[in-house]
Amino acid sequence: MSFTWVADGVEDDALIYASKFPANQQEEKERFYLDSINSEPVYDIFLTEYSYADCKSRELNLGLDLKGGMNVTLEVMVVDVLKALANNSKDSIFNAAIKNTLVAQRNSQDDFVSLFAFEYEKLSPNNGLAVLFAAQLKDKIKINANNNEVIDIISIEVEDAISRSFNILRSRIDRFGVTQPNIQRLETAGRILVELPGIKDPERARKLLQSTAQLEFWETYEYAELFESLESVNKYLRDIENAKNESEELLENNDVNIEKEVKESANSDINEDSEESSLLADVLSDDSLSTDSLSTDLSFEEFATENPLYAVLFPNVNQQTNQLNPGPVVGICAIKDTAQVNKYLNDKSVMKMFPLDVVFSYTVKPYDADGKFVQLVALKSNRGGKAAMEGDVVTDANETFGQFSSTAEVSMEMNAEGAKQWKRLTKENIGKSVAIVLDGYVYSYPTVQSEIAGGRSSIT
Repeated sequence: MSFTWVADGVEDDALIYASKFPANQQEEKERFYLDSINSEPVYDIFLTEYSYADCKSRELNLGLDLKGGMNVTLEVMVVDVLKALANNSKDSIFNAAIKNTLVAQRNSQDDFVSLFAFEYEKLSPNNGLAVLFAAQLKDKIKINANNNEVIDIISIEVEDAISRSFNILRSRIDRFGVTQPNIQRLETAGRILVELPGIKDPERARKLLQSTAQLEFWETYEYAELFESLESVNKYLRDIENAKNESEELLENNDVNIEKEVKESANSDINEDSEESSLLADVLSDDSLSTDSLSTDLSFEEFATENPLYAVLFPNVNQQTNQLNPGPVVGICAIKDTAQVNKYLNDKSVMKMFPLDVVFSYTVKPYDADGKFVQLVALKSNRGGKAAMEGDVVTDANETFGQFSSTAEVSMEMNAEGAKQWKRLTKENIGKSVAIVLDGYVYSYPTVQSEIAGGRSSIT
């Protein structure tokens, strides 16, 4: 119960903080406050500290009935998966069977693939399905495979697609910051139930859940290529901060002068308080008082004043040699500070200090074991401001293990157009990283070792 009380208290503080801003900004400011304090200690009991995130994860599970929220049932369109596996075939019998299956599904509890097999068999009992699916699934379906074998393989592919959708939804919900969400697959094939207790922005959540997963392949910048730009940004932010401090100091000096005049007019009061002031001086001069911790705080405060950017985005340098690390990672950032980093980098004056085609994106996986830090990766867009390749060219992707090691690998296969693009992209980026991005987050940024032809790749 105490965790619920603490979490509610933090959320009340967020509301108070947000109330200081215009009404149209309050919701955003409330989220900003909660994001910034997410990993900070807010409660300690029995010598153990708990962050706001810890308290939220331990609070009473009130569910939708008591907390409100939203309940959404999402459906993976198996028909689209089936069409993609058939390479969007124009075959008239195939498309007629698809159409009939959609009608039959309305009054049937059978899964879509089984219904499709039945409808196709009715229309074309003597034709095999292998010819339709062998092109996309050539490693799994032989051209002479019978229809039962083809349907078994298609069912596995559809199940994999639903599982991937489920995992993507779970990842999105985790990033959305909802406490105690409920996400489960329903008995009806392809349907996923999502419950989000206490959600305050249902429309934003709905868009997040319903949007199509976007897989992209991006070229990247080397950290060294952007180092001078980041230095310029840090200096610019420092100058802004110094100008702000000078302005505040000027106002403070004016206040001091006014206060001095007031004190001089109240000289008799000062004499009466002389004994008390003397006692205060004795306390302040006591050698037993330590200011080490205060000095440490001031040291970081001074560093943050001189280096506003690097105070929230730690440079990606080798701690032993103090040299820039190779690769596209430009810094490491606490998750609670990502909002501040975004604010800095989205400043119009700051954006002008970088190349026009640079795009920054965070890694989806935390950098540290405690899950408090992420890396910021510098992506390079094409002339249209987009990724070098879209994920719709990928026809198959599976997690496997290396032939000579136990390291997990992602084996990826592309269609003919994708193979052509991938060959060009890898040829032009040998020795550099290509970032694999899903839903705007970097999942991997492997270094290209050589030109890759044929559309097949393994990523560790």
